[in-house]
Amino acid sequence: MSTKKTTTTKIISERLKLLLDESGIKKGVLAKNIGVSAGMITQLLSGESGASPRTIKSIAREFSVSEEWLEYGTGNKNCHYEVRSIYIPQPPKTEHSSMAETVLDITDKLTPEGRSKALKAVMEIFISEQTKEK
Repeated sequence: MSTKKTTTTKIISERLKLLLDESGIKKGVLAKNIGVSAGMITQLLSGESGASPRTIKSIAREFSVSEEWLEYGTGNKNCHYEVRSIYIPQPPKTEHSSMAETVLDITDKLTPEGRSKALKAVMEIFISEQTKEK
């Protein structure tokens, strides 16, 4: 493993430990929320394994921190997503997962204002559907 890779893996491990401690979220819950195995979280925490770009993005989004801070230990810790006050767990992997990943990829390309509008619209639909079921 290269020195840069080893350093990045160590930084991610340290930052992830800090985030889990600060939030009180358990490893298994994090794994489920970001769509990876609990074993993968354990490997990231121990520094046995590095994180893929998608996993880094998912962890950063889950904790509302910047990817740069998480991966390299530089930059501001806090990210600037406008909508993050509502806890929305990641759906479990299903045959529709690729559709959900496509939607996430598309929203990542939006401006913060566009992302905020899109998420608000999705939440309105979700709340409307939940109300109909009751």
